[in-house]
Amino acid sequence: MKSLLLATSCLFCLLASGHVQARTAPTGIARSVTSFGAVCNGVTDDKAALTAALGSGGAVYVPGGATCFSSGPIQVTANSLELFGGGSETAALLFGGTEGGIAWTGGHGRQPLISGYGNGVSIHNLAIETAGNGGGVAVALTCTAQPWVRLHDLNIQGRIQTTNYWTKGILLTDCVNDFIAQNWIWGANERNRETVALEITGKGGDIHHVSHNTVQGWDTCVRVLSTGKEWIEGVHFDNNNITGCNTAIDIDETSTGGHPAGMFIRGNEFNCFAASALTPACIRLKSVSEFFIDDNIAYQTTHANDLIRIENSPNGNVNANFLSGEGGGVPANLIDIVGSNSVNTIGNIFQTATTGVSYDGNSSYGSAIGNAVSSGVGTKVKTAGANAVIDGSAGNVLAIMPSPLNGGGRTILLGGAQFGIRTIATGTSDKAQGSDYTIEWHSPSIGVKAETLPPCSPGSKGQTIIVKDGFGNAAKYRIALLADSGSRIDGASFKTISANYGSAKLQCDGTNWMNE
Repeated sequence: MKSLLLATSCLFCLLASGHVQARTAPTGIARSVTSFGAVCNGVTDDKAALTAALGSGGAVYVPGGATCFSSGPIQVTANSLELFGGGSETAALLFGGTEGGIAWTGGHGRQPLISGYGNGVSIHNLAIETAGNGGGVAVALTCTAQPWVRLHDLNIQGRIQTTNYWTKGILLTDCVNDFIAQNWIWGANERNRETVALEITGKGGDIHHVSHNTVQGWDTCVRVLSTGKEWIEGVHFDNNNITGCNTAIDIDETSTGGHPAGMFIRGNEFNCFAASALTPACIRLKSVSEFFIDDNIAYQTTHANDLIRIENSPNGNVNANFLSGEGGGVPANLIDIVGSNSVNTIGNIFQTATTGVSYDGNSSYGSAIGNAVSSGVGTKVKTAGANAVIDGSAGNVLAIMPSPLNGGGRTILLGGAQFGIRTIATGTSDKAQGSDYTIEWHSPSIGVKAETLPPCSPGSKGQTIIVKDGFGNAAKYRIALLADSGSRIDGASFKTISANYGSAKLQCDGTNWMNE
């Protein structure tokens, strides 16, 4: 026990001092942008110096506390690009005008990036801001070959959030092997303009990971457009917090040759504002083959549009989601399946909508099993075709009060299984119990939070515990998940949640906890 307390104490020291950080390139190898002549006082135009720095082919960095101003976009054509800052809250690139920020075109870099992420592009630990009203694209990458792309720990926003905004946050064209993680992408609530936080487009490619990002205040938060004759495949959206957008995710085919395939949308929280009655849905998949929408919380606050709309997209699953129109939206359908065969909807919880799930007459061979209604839903499952669906949802028992959109504890009974949700309202430490399923931290207390897991033993094999930052301050005061003295978490004694509204899902294998 003494060694566990000592390890916990040391962990708290590291977290509180900010020494546990994302991996960055060593400044002893990289060159500061000031060595290229950038003044970085936030006023002097550093465009020429920044263009030279980013086009040098080596790793460059913006020192902490520096703001480098560019009067227009920095356009770079090179095999690789590595740019990082002294922290997304202290180091910034500030762009004037409306023509954009960083615009890179390149192929496969010959040398590995010194941060250890392979070849290609790495931009991280930096704020990228605009002083314009409709400032173009903050980060536009056009890939002529197949570079590795790593964008993480960026703060993309308007300099004055109430008046300045980017037209697009991140635009990836013809890129593959993308990892977009732990970024803050702010849209200044420009929902009535054609603004997009993240767009993945082009002629095809696979392996796109979008995880643990916070995206807020755009017309469309995430858009995937397949424009070529190859498919965009293997797109993974997981553990993102997407709020205040008209459309959270829009995946669409735009040519006869393009067919997005292999879409995975899991463990996210979506809050769609839907400022326009023309918004098709909070989450829309069109002409997508093979998809999974699992384990998400999604709700819509205004207008009577669909929450999830599946159009001409066969072979998919929409399972174990909490879907609600709570907040005044009252969607026509929480799940609307149109012209899509073999789409299963299993184990979802429906709240506040005209219809839970709707299958039209051209959607055959799907199954709606184990879905349940908490309140305010007129029709649980609606079918327009005789062979559209097999409805097994009536056999489940459900009790929920209040909903996950409100505070307090609640118990969900779905198909005989119990899922408890417990809220931590005060303090900085808690000990999880064997009966816990979801633990939400809403404590405003200053300091690192500690959540001690229960023992993992053969008798508790299969137990799942979800811990979530519900207050939205884990980036500043992290949540430390501590293993019992007899167990480990993926080989370590602890795991941290360090993204605002972030979460971790752990399962006991009979000896140790596994992070799912």
